[in-house]
Amino acid sequence: MVTSTMNILLVQHNGVLGGVNSNTRSGAFEPLALEYLASSAELLGHNVRVELIGSDIDEFRDLLSCMKPDVVGFSVYSYAMEDSVALSQIVKKEYGNHWKRPITIFGGAHPTTCPEEIVCHESVDFVVIGEGEETFCCLLEAIENNRNYNDVEGIAFVQKGKCIITPRRKRIENPDFLPYPKREERHLSQSKQYKIVYPPPSQQRSVASVLYSRGCPFSCSFCASESIWSKRVFWRDPEEVCNELEELIRLHGTNLVFFSDLTFNANKSKVLEFCRVLASRDLPLHWWGMFRLDLVDEEMLDSLVEAKCMKLSFGIESPIESRAKRIKDHYDPNEVRQREILGYANELGLVLRAFLIIGFPDDTEESILTYSQHMHDLGVDEIRLGFATPFPGTRFFEEAKQSGLLPDKIDWSAMTTEAPYLNHPILSKQQLLKLQKEIILQFYMSRRYLEHVVDKTTRFPKLKQPWVEYLEFLSSNGVFRDRETDYTVL
Repeated sequence: MVTSTMNILLVQHNGVLGGVNSNTRSGAFEPLALEYLASSAELLGHNVRVELIGSDIDEFRDLLSCMKPDVVGFSVYSYAMEDSVALSQIVKKEYGNHWKRPITIFGGAHPTTCPEEIVCHESVDFVVIGEGEETFCCLLEAIENNRNYNDVEGIAFVQKGKCIITPRRKRIENPDFLPYPKREERHLSQSKQYKIVYPPPSQQRSVASVLYSRGCPFSCSFCASESIWSKRVFWRDPEEVCNELEELIRLHGTNLVFFSDLTFNANKSKVLEFCRVLASRDLPLHWWGMFRLDLVDEEMLDSLVEAKCMKLSFGIESPIESRAKRIKDHYDPNEVRQREILGYANELGLVLRAFLIIGFPDDTEESILTYSQHMHDLGVDEIRLGFATPFPGTRFFEEAKQSGLLPDKIDWSAMTTEAPYLNHPILSKQQLLKLQKEIILQFYMSRRYLEHVVDKTTRFPKLKQPWVEYLEFLSSNGVFRDRETDYTVL
């Protein structure tokens, strides 16, 4: 039992990914994982502050001086690991002597897959492994009451020079038991989406991230979700999700929501049930999420539109069937069926965003250059084109390691998907960057794309402003550099 209130600072460092870009990162979101931790810790009576940290380290020092935290927690992606460790060193070296020495706790995707490596840093006291809310709160109680840390499931720490990893904690089977995330307007006001989305950026208010489910039943070669969540999926009650949406509208005026479920349509009946409940509420907001294309059908699309879903994001990864089947788990890349279902989605006015990956070891220049044509054939509205990146905890990492394709010295900060990382067998990093730019230009500056946009915005006039603002976003980020005249004509 907690006997007194602790000051807790929860931090997410942006690493090298400050701001947005046109090729991969076209929006900013609230720090949802930390907000869930914060609300859970506040139920125990603690004082919690959530912060996003960029390049201004003095801002972080000011936070420490002002708040004097007892605990500093870090949510860490691979690309921000080194920067997060640097912040933890500041906590220990510069502020440990000013008051009770702060405890540092790391959690998130990267520490979960590499707990021994992280906790061996002198400035890191604990690693929380996997789903964080229950483990974090149990660890806080152990810290406050000087309990044996070996009794806390799902953590790593160093004891007498030895790394201790306690048994993994069971998943939270009913996510509705968790309090709503601790949301603040200062974070929601920074959450903008520059994609083709309705409402467009100029009309968006407090864009929020919401979860309907946790986990993913698939194990794609490039994704570490199985290492973090296992393959079990736990769903919230649709009524409770809609209650959270109503609270967002009431407290923040939210009019756009991103469902950050790893695979929103992993269970068709759950999707239909949620859409039925949401449609019955007729809330003044629109939303989108990430879908598995081979699990979408016409009935689902009808339900999504009725519930004011306005966009589907889905992973094509590679339009080459043999490669897609190899890298995606239990995937059926039936192009005929894909064209049918996306054609129907276009008829309904849904915006279609495809995720594509280039730079796999068997990619060639010729195969990559077919990507834009494939996306035109599918009727896609928007593409996100990243580079194959072997994140720790994935099969792809082990395959790249065994094949000798990893750099001699691993640079975690370069694992962003925004630049080539692998030592590709035949393509240089400069060639891959050039191919990325060429595909994007081929896709957005073709007469075929223009005709598609004119047709779709004519049939669905509310999409005109979103498209205008998206093309302006691409232009302002240099996508059409050296082609401004052609862009203006289009």
